[in-house]
Amino acid sequence: MPPDVRSSPTLHVCETVQAGLLFDDRVRRVLAPFVGQACSASRAADRLGMPLSSLLYQVRRLLNAKLLIVVREERRAGRAVRHYRAAAERFIVPYTLTPAETPEMLLAAQHAGPDARLRRHLTRAGLELLEQQGLGGVGVQVVLDGPRLVLRNMVGPDAEWNFLDPGAPAMVDYWLEDVHLEFEEAKALQAELCELVARYKERQETRGGQTYVLRLALAPQHSGD
Repeated sequence: MPPDVRSSPTLHVCETVQAGLLFDDRVRRVLAPFVGQACSASRAADRLGMPLSSLLYQVRRLLNAKLLIVVREERRAGRAVRHYRAAAERFIVPYTLTPAETPEMLLAAQHAGPDARLRRHLTRAGLELLEQQGLGGVGVQVVLDGPRLVLRNMVGPDAEWNFLDPGAPAMVDYWLEDVHLEFEEAKALQAELCELVARYKERQETRGGQTYVLRLALAPQHSGD
């Protein structure tokens, strides 16, 4: 690594441009392959499954903001191959530089991109299955689920779609509200869910197959909400 190029464990962000990039879901996705390791743009594009031109656009923005650095150039016939590395392994952003006014708005901004993708993929998977089976959405039924009236899609005049059918895509869109648990039970559920996700997360580097979007959340509900 050249003597004037350094990466550090932690970078304390002090510029609005840097903070804006780090709060952009698309930019963070591009930056991730370069954190803690040197990587070429083509290798990162392959890993992310995105066009090289799109990745290079974000790489240029990250370089200009000093969030990404060039650590070495690999000489070869024609154009040299640059290897990049994130300027730090983690980034600390002061709350005053975030685009949110409250912690709730910050959480909403953080989840906006993944939530939109999850809704899009859930809808697409369901519609593709209905098309394969020659079915069409009949409408929406409003039914009781515990103490609440909920909305559910219907694929027949008298039935809702069973997403656990063996031929259905591996997808889940399920909410439980007003669940009564003792604190010890809630902590046990918290641990079980985290252990389940961790078990599947460990396999990511060694297994192929289709990619999925997964969200897991649990929170105590306050009265009146």
